[in-house]
Amino acid sequence: MTRSGGFALATLATVSIACNYATRSLIPIVSHAVCSEGSETDCTAAELVSDSTSAFFVGDLLAQFTAGPLVRLVAGPWLLALSTAGWAVSTLFLPSALKSSSPQRHHSLLQGLRGLLCGFGYPSAHAVVATTPHEIRSTVLGLINAAAGIGAMLANFVLPELLSRHSWEVSIHALGVLSLVSAAALMLLSLKSRVGLFTQLKGKQPSTSKNSPGVKQDSVGGDILQWLGEPLIRGIIVWMVVVSIGGQAIGGAFLPTFFIERHGLSVATLGFYTGIPPLAQVIVSLSAGFACDILAAKAGIPARSMQIKLQQLAVGIPMLSLLLLSRLENQPMAACVLVTLWLGCTSFQSAGAMAVLHAVGGSRAGEMFVLGNAFAKLGTLLAASGTRWLLHTFGWEVLLIGLAGAYALSGVLLLPHMHHVERAAAVVAGDKAVQKKKD
Repeated sequence: MTRSGGFALATLATVSIACNYATRSLIPIVSHAVCSEGSETDCTAAELVSDSTSAFFVGDLLAQFTAGPLVRLVAGPWLLALSTAGWAVSTLFLPSALKSSSPQRHHSLLQGLRGLLCGFGYPSAHAVVATTPHEIRSTVLGLINAAAGIGAMLANFVLPELLSRHSWEVSIHALGVLSLVSAAALMLLSLKSRVGLFTQLKGKQPSTSKNSPGVKQDSVGGDILQWLGEPLIRGIIVWMVVVSIGGQAIGGAFLPTFFIERHGLSVATLGFYTGIPPLAQVIVSLSAGFACDILAAKAGIPARSMQIKLQQLAVGIPMLSLLLLSRLENQPMAACVLVTLWLGCTSFQSAGAMAVLHAVGGSRAGEMFVLGNAFAKLGTLLAASGTRWLLHTFGWEVLLIGLAGAYALSGVLLLPHMHHVERAAAVVAGDKAVQKKKD
């Protein structure tokens, strides 16, 4: 694939993932408007967010069990485009579900379906990244990883404004239509670029080493135990779990509730406070990836050294920010600064842990991402269900301190092993000779 073609596909993949994460933010933002109307659910915003997030991540988790085979069979751009179209259509039905005769049941079922379709988003996007030229890989990876922040920023800046002017149904329909448009654009570019619907990996063993011709790499399922035996891969997976819990459950779904309950904001004033942190995520993801490619190409700085330094920032600054954030109450501006440092600096991982994931996984990076993402979604599902209980029992202070401890633990398990990329790559490739040499 040419540099221009790869960058164009990655750009549209970023737009699709941004729409994905904008739709994920719908319920946390509109929940207060929905519940204030005295709906038949007799819900509170926290209950609606908790039930919605739990159902969504059940579907998201189920997607990870099929995403591995799918990214080996269906080309990344097509899988992303088709799943985007699916979740866009299901999003358009959300108002009907919330106003139905059994709103909680219908909404949960629809959220589960949306979670299933959205769950194919990042695995297919990482399959797109794996096909791009190496000289732009960090930049493209930064672009893809910035997509979540772009989507959250879009939702947090635009949706409160729409809610102040229109009914909550308008916000949902607007994002549903935008997602359909992005899916159509990605399909058209795939056709123009002559990207086939199916990959060229079917029936092949691209990761089989010349030194170990008897090793077969037909599916992630047959390699899971072998991959999990490698400390670096385990460290990356633990990190993905912590980022998913922190960024999607606590720092995503419950962030509007945090500012409303802990710092006394209203829904109408949420836009600035919940929109700035995703903006920081976008800036950090894009600049970190671009800087790594430039410094490696022009200054000759080893990529591995930069990846380790950036991952240290991704662990250390958020951990300290969370500890300070746990002490604040009714100080929305100071809290916004610390939340921005927490979520923004976590995005250094795009040129840190995620870059290492691609260096280890090679052509199988999409499958390796699926493995880590399955654990991450399971953790997020449990966190979505447990966060409401933790808040009711212990409050925000204990929750934030616990999350800071999770960041510290992930750093201990990941950072010391980031020097052993070649050994971990040999594990993924099934190259026992290289493994023994590195050991």
